[in-house]
Amino acid sequence: MNSSSILSIITFVYGAAVFLYLVELVFKKSLAGRIATVVTIIAFVGNTTGLVMRWVESYQLGFGHAPLSNLYESLVFFAWSIALLYIFIEWKYKNRVLAPCQRRWPAAPWPMPPSNRTRFSL
Repeated sequence: MNSSSILSIITFVYGAAVFLYLVELVFKKSLAGRIATVVTIIAFVGNTTGLVMRWVESYQLGFGHAPLSNLYESLVFFAWSIALLYIFIEWKYKNRVLAPCQRRWPAAPWPMPPSNRTRFSL
């Protein structure tokens, strides 16, 4: 499994967290919020794993750069940092009210990773 596969799966895990946070917000079910927090932490760990794998892959290909060199990698890092910030805020203030707003950004569809396929021309 490569970093792109992991990061693609993590997008749906973040989406599941958004759904669970919305269930907590609408139906006032605290269990859904606790599960959403666990899902967010799992997604964060997966996102961290994907970033580290992407960094290792760049060294294996001979580039050797941090995964921040293009839009795809920058958005993956942006999602990772929002998740980290949100987990910290939720832990410090014990409040999940911002969760649906904060989690929406990382759950947004990321651009597809660059591929070697040729593009069509008009």
